[in-house]
Amino acid sequence: MGVDRSRRFTAGANTRGPVVDAYYTAHTGFHVLANGSPAMPVYYEDVEVGTVETNGDYDVTREEVLSFAERYDPQWFHTEPDRAAEESPYGGVIASGWHTAAMTMRLLVEGTLADAATVGAKGVDELRWPVPVRPGDSLHIENEVLEKVPERPERGLIRARTRTFNQDDERVFSMIGNVMYLRRSDE
Repeated sequence: MGVDRSRRFTAGANTRGPVVDAYYTAHTGFHVLANGSPAMPVYYEDVEVGTVETNGDYDVTREEVLSFAERYDPQWFHTEPDRAAEESPYGGVIASGWHTAAMTMRLLVEGTLADAATVGAKGVDELRWPVPVRPGDSLHIENEVLEKVPERPERGLIRARTRTFNQDDERVFSMIGNVMYLRRSDE
């Protein structure tokens, strides 16, 4: 798989990415990237079924795994490294699946959705965690557009499969997102 590794994210690093102001985008057709330059947004009409994009790397740290788990998913195999090494079927502490979803979302927003005229999502389908994420893993994503559904004159729904892989290209996460994209107002 040809992975675009041009964007690298490390937990705790300054990873401020593109900022999308939905109001500004909807009313001007432009938005401003984090570096201050204007960018043309990707509207519903611009998205093609079958398009596959790969984005970034995210380095998973032990500190982030423990911190997220202690706050949001305090199960012992996420929060107690010594016990997890001795007693868990994973042989050590692993990231919460919800943490994996959050890291995936970060890569998705910083990559595929960075220039998208999106206004949120209606949910996800087929959420899966086939392989655990561990401290030291480096994650990247692949996003494939599956379907376009026109909903309203001002927006449409894009169904896309997002898959997250570790440094060994093992799939660690997958979902089908149902994302609302603005439509061009001049068409």
